[in-house]
Amino acid sequence: MTELDTERLRDLAASDPMRSVLEIIKNRQRGRAETSIEKVEQWVTEVDADANGRRQAIVLLRELERANAGRLIVGRGGKKTRFHWYFDMREVAGRALESAASGETIAAKPPVGERLSLKRVVFPLRKDQDLIIEVPIDLSAEERDRLADFIRILPV
Repeated sequence: MTELDTERLRDLAASDPMRSVLEIIKNRQRGRAETSIEKVEQWVTEVDADANGRRQAIVLLRELERANAGRLIVGRGGKKTRFHWYFDMREVAGRALESAASGETIAAKPPVGERLSLKRVVFPLRKDQDLIIEVPIDLSAEERDRLADFIRILPV
């Protein structure tokens, strides 16, 4: 069986509204083998009425999929989009919240001589304000997508 990626779970539980949604999942009375996108969207809007519930739900489920917690199944042929859990959903949420609360560090930083080469990227966010971010020179498509997902879930 696949092992949960605790580092991804920790990162997911590090900020709201995701942490609050994970609390809802952890405290459910019964676990489910599958959860509909509509249910996750409902949980997101319960904790943040101003959030784009559908988008946040998809971001959450994609990150759970990347953490090997299950599989996001896109609805086809009249079937709804849903998340199939590989583990008990309450256990997954509990592990995410525990690792975030403990500040658990999964991977150590490489020694100074082995650090990745970074490049500075400047993004004109506003007319009078630039956003500066340093990214690895060899940034992968998966890392780019994770960064984009992170930007989408920033509180506004």
